[in-house]
Amino acid sequence: MSRVRPGARHYTVVCSSCGTRYEDDGLLLDCPGRHEPAFLRTEYDGIGTHTGEMSGLFRHAPLLPVVRTFPDVAGPVVHHAERLGRRIGLDRLWVAFNGHWPERGARLPTCTFKDLEAYTVLGRLPAEPPVLVIPSAGNTAAAFAWAATLHRVPCLLVVP
Repeated sequence: MSRVRPGARHYTVVCSSCGTRYEDDGLLLDCPGRHEPAFLRTEYDGIGTHTGEMSGLFRHAPLLPVVRTFPDVAGPVVHHAERLGRRIGLDRLWVAFNGHWPERGARLPTCTFKDLEAYTVLGRLPAEPPVLVIPSAGNTAAAFAWAATLHRVPCLLVVP
């Protein structure tokens, strides 16, 4: 079950080449303008860092281009790497870990940072999404297969 925020999206998609602004439909991947390929940026309506009502990845939903969040989705775990820091001469070394390390609170289901990508893509899709086509034979395929199956999003994996 996912949580859907009612109303309009909290961000706008902007073409980095021509500056055209788009209301995101959850499927927009490029600017239809006649110019060289360009990245689409997200501009957020407000300033926010996290929401106290969730943990994991979607704790930071105000900074993600999503309209849907999923409970119990883990996020990266950041920890103070004291021993490594001492060894290389850094007393304030922090390391982000994406994977499965339950002793540190890391519980990404496919043990890869691609879980983070899969859930943010699912969170951006419209309410009735078309079939999601994923060309991958590796971590991306595993992450999308897991998330899409768990949340009943139609997904087709294509092994290149």
